[in-house]
Amino acid sequence: MIIMFTLHNIQELLALMSRFIAYFLVITPAGAFHAWAAKKAGDPTASEMGLESLNPLVHIDLIGIICLIIFGFGWGRQIPINPTEIRGNYRTLKLIAASFAGIAIYLLQALIYIVLLALIFGGTLQIFTSQDASSFTLVVRNILITGAMLSIFLAIIEFAFKGVMLLATLLTEKKYIEPQQVWYVLFLLPIILLFLMGQPLQNVLVTKVFEFADYIARLFGVI
Repeated sequence: MIIMFTLHNIQELLALMSRFIAYFLVITPAGAFHAWAAKKAGDPTASEMGLESLNPLVHIDLIGIICLIIFGFGWGRQIPINPTEIRGNYRTLKLIAASFAGIAIYLLQALIYIVLLALIFGGTLQIFTSQDASSFTLVVRNILITGAMLSIFLAIIEFAFKGVMLLATLLTEKKYIEPQQVWYVLFLLPIILLFLMGQPLQNVLVTKVFEFADYIARLFGVI
């Protein structure tokens, strides 16, 4: 009984460590690229805050990392966009690029993690049914799976959150809504999304990541 309890603790520790590694691998490049894209669009706010950095510690969000520990999913520091800094020709396109730049990196990372999962492990079923997997193998597997799931999850949340912010900005500028109404929406949206989509979305992502990894593995003849 003591040995089983100890092994269980080790597995939990490995899973938590994998989750943290995946978290930093996912949020860092996305945050840095998002800040860089915003600066290129004309808004240097995030860059001046040091968010172009590839230092993972810069991109930590305290509440996000607490949710990662408790619920298994979390988010990094939000990249601020100041619409008044973005001016000139094609302003709306620049605003769209500045708002959604991080999503492109999240989706690219998800694809990379899924392909690596397929090529390294030859499909998800093999690694899950294996009884001889080493701790290192389990950590690598968990990083790839968590990285893929977290990347897709954050891409969806980011699309919804930034989409509302962008729409609110455009509507406010055209005097269709009042600025204070925007803050109510922005405050409630993340809470509603996490409540409605948190765990159900994770469950769907697990299934889809596994299915896509198996498809890639078969496509390359790994299994």
